[in-house]
Amino acid sequence: MNKPKVGQKVYVVECGNLSPRDGSKPKSYYSEVTKVGSKYFYINTGWRDLKFFIKDWWQCSDYSRDYILYESKDSYLYEKEKERLYRLIRMELFDALSPTKRLNLNQLKTIAEFAGIERNLQ
Repeated sequence: MNKPKVGQKVYVVECGNLSPRDGSKPKSYYSEVTKVGSKYFYINTGWRDLKFFIKDWWQCSDYSRDYILYESKDSYLYEKEKERLYRLIRMELFDALSPTKRLNLNQLKTIAEFAGIERNLQ
């Protein structure tokens, strides 16, 4: 992630204790970076300033984070799609209850080679 600049718009997604319990989509919106220091930066949510680490854009909090930041809505959608596909692949290929678990050795070798992990098996 790039170092944010004052006035930059960032995409904010509520998570943790602020996420909906009914399975609906979490609240999301654009917010503006209000201050940038050497280690932290701040955004304004409309009623308070929130502090984030510059190095990874994680919310600075004593407890679990309530907000996740993205550079844009497109980067948020990109990450959500990656997460969805990862879960789908994991469930279909590696879940013990999946009927597709019956992969033969050649199929597993092909997957390992494609993923670039075959060399680590020796």
